[in-house]
Amino acid sequence: MPVSFQSDIFGKLDVADEQLLAMPDGLLGFPACTSFALLPANAVGFSWLHSVQEPSVAFLIMDPFMYFEEYAVDLGGPILQRLETTAPTQVNVFAIVTLPAGTTPATANLQGPLVFNVQSRTGFQAVLQDTVFGTREPVPREPLASH
Repeated sequence: MPVSFQSDIFGKLDVADEQLLAMPDGLLGFPACTSFALLPANAVGFSWLHSVQEPSVAFLIMDPFMYFEEYAVDLGGPILQRLETTAPTQVNVFAIVTLPAGTTPATANLQGPLVFNVQSRTGFQAVLQDTVFGTREPVPREPLASH
């Protein structure tokens, strides 16, 4: 059953159930936003994650594996357990992108990826402790050639 909501950015949106994602704990800094719609963006590997509850809250997100060659997320015990799955192939990983003003390049938060169970469409924002990647990694202009 489609869900309709108002967006300050996109106007009235009608989204299908399969576009909805639940984040019971919200996002860091946005604990009240627990229901999101995944919307297409105009760039390869990018999408919009728009809060269903808050019309002004939308995040540009990306598939970090398409742009960062050495990027990896350990989907071991704690993440899989929290996502209620045993299969890493049932997990989607996204990075939140910051679009600064002017000519400063966009950056991606690779230290705090969003992880979702593909089946239940439920997820959370993980905080990676053992990574060389930070919260403001410059986003390359083009995806990796292997993707």
